[in-house]
Amino acid sequence: MENEEIYSHSPFDRSSSFSPKNQALLLQFALISLNDSSRAPLLEHLRLFTIAFSNQEKNIAALTSYVKKKPRSGTLSPRTKRESIRKFIPFLHLCKSDPGLWLFLVKQGHHLDAPKNLLALFQELYSEDLATISLRMSSDFTARGFTMVAKECIALFRNIQSYHV
Repeated sequence: MENEEIYSHSPFDRSSSFSPKNQALLLQFALISLNDSSRAPLLEHLRLFTIAFSNQEKNIAALTSYVKKKPRSGTLSPRTKRESIRKFIPFLHLCKSDPGLWLFLVKQGHHLDAPKNLLALFQELYSEDLATISLRMSSDFTARGFTMVAKECIALFRNIQSYHV
């Protein structure tokens, strides 16, 4: 018990079972911690990535190295945020079918990047236009009985699409 790591920023630990849903949830925690003024929460999540995404050692090592090199003083510049999010692309691709991640990206995405860049991110992840992505996501939520979430999702996508030049 004395060698057991304590995780104070994550709902997971090394003994957690990382189903695809839990992988997506851990990814969301890591993305939101990009805005933290300390690197500790993000580095903690990345330590858990080694278990959750065990076949992504190279991407995890690159991301961890990147995080450790970035200065963490106050708010990140838009360019640094965009650069940071790009490092998460391999993990976003692995979790892109998770509806919770969809909702997180449309609801919290403005904290991560500018709406016009979120549009490009969605198109890269899903290889579809935003209207198709929005329809697919809202249909999924409606089919599962989350009609209010589906309506909210459509409104959020319209907001993101309004930034398209």
